[in-house]
Amino acid sequence: MPSLNYSPSVFRGLRRSEAVGLPWAETDLTLGTVHISEQLVASSYDVWEDKPKMESGERTIKLDSETRTLLQLWCERQDMERAKRKAHAKSWKRTGLVFTWEVGGAYHPEYLSQVFMRPIKRLGLPPVRLHDLRHCAQLCCWLPACT
Repeated sequence: MPSLNYSPSVFRGLRRSEAVGLPWAETDLTLGTVHISEQLVASSYDVWEDKPKMESGERTIKLDSETRTLLQLWCERQDMERAKRKAHAKSWKRTGLVFTWEVGGAYHPEYLSQVFMRPIKRLGLPPVRLHDLRHCAQLCCWLPACT
């Protein structure tokens, strides 16, 4: 569900590598916060866990109500996928990550960028990179509807 991955980027400024590397252990849906302490970094096909890009990258972010609700629904869906696979004697890859494929595996960070670009190209819109959503978050911080 890549579209859900964009919500934290748009409203709270997560990098794509931070979104795909976000563990449930650092996500508190009761308080409505996520703690960014790691990211999934990619070089070609190789993907590995690493610390945030900058020293100030490790941070706790308060979620907006929409993203919080989406994450709660995603958690429920992920639990159902895990149970369904278990019921059919199929394996679930235990990554502990918030955003995974139906089998539990992590998304490749570049995959999110590719999926993001498809409708932009199809609609002939001016080029916008997934990274640019981080800058939208800066603007949203000033809007009361985003808090």
